[in-house]
Amino acid sequence: MPLFWLALAFLSGIGLAACLLLPLPAWVMIAGVGAVVLFWRPARRWPRPGWLPLPPLALVVALGLGGARYALHTAALERSAALTAWHEQGKVALQGWVCAPPDRRERVTLLTVCAEQVEAPPGTVQTVRGRVLVTLLPFQTWEYGQRLRLYGTLQAPDEGEAFSYRAYLERRGILSQMAYPLARALPGWRGNPVRAGLEALRQRAYDLVNRCYPQPEAALVAGILLGLDEDFPPDLERAYQTTGTAHIIAISGFNMTLLSGSLLALLGRIFPLEIAGGLSLLGMGLYALLVGGDPAVLRAALMSGLALSGRMVGRASAGLNALALSAAGLCLFNPTLPWEVSFQLSVMATLGLILYAEPLQAGFTRALIRRWRSPLAQRLAGWVGEYLLVTLAAQLTTLPVLLAHFRRLSLSLLIANPLILPAQPALMVLGGLSVLVGLLAPALGQGLAGLAWPLAAYSNRLVLALSRGGLASLPVPPFEMGSVGLYYALLLGLTLAWRRMNLRPYVRGGVLLGGLGLMTGLVWNLALFRPDGQLHLVLFDLPQSQAILIRAPGGQTLLVDGAPSANALDAALGRYQPALARRLDALLITSPRAAPVEGLILTLQRYEVEQILWGVAPDATRTHTRLADQARGRGMAQPRLLAGQVILLAPDLSLEILPSEAGQTPLLVRYGDLRVLIAGETWPQATLAALARRGEGLDGVILRGPAAEFSALNAPGVGILLGSPVQTLPAGWSATGLHGTLILTSDGRSLSLAHLK
Repeated sequence: MPLFWLALAFLSGIGLAACLLLPLPAWVMIAGVGAVVLFWRPARRWPRPGWLPLPPLALVVALGLGGARYALHTAALERSAALTAWHEQGKVALQGWVCAPPDRRERVTLLTVCAEQVEAPPGTVQTVRGRVLVTLLPFQTWEYGQRLRLYGTLQAPDEGEAFSYRAYLERRGILSQMAYPLARALPGWRGNPVRAGLEALRQRAYDLVNRCYPQPEAALVAGILLGLDEDFPPDLERAYQTTGTAHIIAISGFNMTLLSGSLLALLGRIFPLEIAGGLSLLGMGLYALLVGGDPAVLRAALMSGLALSGRMVGRASAGLNALALSAAGLCLFNPTLPWEVSFQLSVMATLGLILYAEPLQAGFTRALIRRWRSPLAQRLAGWVGEYLLVTLAAQLTTLPVLLAHFRRLSLSLLIANPLILPAQPALMVLGGLSVLVGLLAPALGQGLAGLAWPLAAYSNRLVLALSRGGLASLPVPPFEMGSVGLYYALLLGLTLAWRRMNLRPYVRGGVLLGGLGLMTGLVWNLALFRPDGQLHLVLFDLPQSQAILIRAPGGQTLLVDGAPSANALDAALGRYQPALARRLDALLITSPRAAPVEGLILTLQRYEVEQILWGVAPDATRTHTRLADQARGRGMAQPRLLAGQVILLAPDLSLEILPSEAGQTPLLVRYGDLRVLIAGETWPQATLAALARRGEGLDGVILRGPAAEFSALNAPGVGILLGSPVQTLPAGWSATGLHGTLILTSDGRSLSLAHLK
């Protein structure tokens, strides 16, 4: 295994260079002197230990080359440091181009800009080089390769408390940042056309996922397939972290090795091993291109592919050679990778699969067959080996990395992973097909999404269920480098004493049963949310939300206002609508404030909305104006409603626009004999008096504002406080901040209230 030792020495040189900070000539001298002495005296005459297949001086040469590569990176970073002289020097004009795909998030857009020149107000122009992280408002259409001019203040990145954000950006060659500058596009374009094409395809696929899947399933599919994991609601993101299953929503080595193993197991039943392995590698390559082909994805694909090659030839040592060579090769292009958590997890997960997956599977299979000699035992062994033992193999080597960086021990990890991982290969295949087909034929893609959605929903619901309770995960004391080293030393000792066993893996059957299960889940979901002839008002428990979903007896839907977070709003909508329902009959805006409207801008991109009904001026705020402009660009009708107008949603169901009070538009819902007032943020005294004069008896009042203003008031009928945290309530009142999402249901005669917390 000479290549293994050479690669290991090269990586050690990178680590030593980061600690010693020797100049580049010193490392060149170490490598050069070692090479001269090595070739001056024949290699066979150098003494060496029996376990080392090459002269020690060869390792010195590789060590020196690794140190030289890191020193080259440090020198390049220092040449880019000229831009730091402009930090905190007031407003400057910066010219450059977008040299990485934009990071579009819900509240901001992050651009990596390669600077070309900087100009201070007195007219001083300086040619510079270096990368700047630029924070801009969302919904701006910046693309990779665009040239632009920025006017703002350059600053050093923040240091951070939990970890050094400045060091994190420095490893990416970013030494400066600029927050919310004035930005103007310049003519011309720079960049790699192939990368630009891949990014455009990735963005099209992302938009398609959000149109085909409801949230939060769309967030999971986008994370697994496209490496875009910014759309998760906070509670679901914490649940994946708590249960130790966050690896499935990021394109990492664990994700890639799962894909490669599943493809090999599936194709191995149809084709000879060599063909199945080649097709598996081809599938992984196509998958890496589909998700954008960024360095993290290529690293995971390369490592997993080489590990797969080692498993195919039945030699763990071949896998170790491939792993070491791939790690060294990637660090040759980016010597800061060893400090990246994703790189560490990729390497250690792949190492665990190379060393432990086959022995664990073989040992379990032999023990099970020895006890129960039946085909069922073999199939059970294959299932446990592919999902539980592969998980255990990867966790054996990634556990200290997870503890060192995140300082939490997931107690539900070994329960959650075997329950979730079996669904992931099918989710990746069906989800990938829905995207690929949907790009060509959207209707067919939507149909395939119907098969993938139950798997995504199952994964999300399961991690949420397992994350509840104080014992899902526990904090651990600081797990320092000494503890990490001790863990790996003990694991290495046990490994060397472990006799390896070889036995081919078995693949679990039951594809037909799984397909029937998917269809059953989808049918049950559609049945639960089918039109039932009753009116439903869903009041969402979301921060600063004024969103109310009105579902008519015939299934028509109208959303009244929204919430600041589009992802949280979409996730809430997805829970109370049929699976894959990405359509709203109308959107009604009654709030003059920006916060309840902010999230609707993204919702409008993700849902098919027939029309927007304006109960307030479309230009009430800049957020309202952006929403109106986006709807206009989509050719949507946008009627302005006036007091006294009545919207007929269904037979016997109408919505009356009442005179504005305190700037907000109240609504009166009529369904048969039922009357419910949807008020604004202040007690609607004038509205209640006007309704009383008309003889309109109310069965309920929904108020959307601070709890203190309503705590002492008596509600006619059912009183509900929406979108405000509250500790206590008077009799007859309910609040989303106390009881969670609330659902009012009526048959036109009576009104019932359900608390869903």
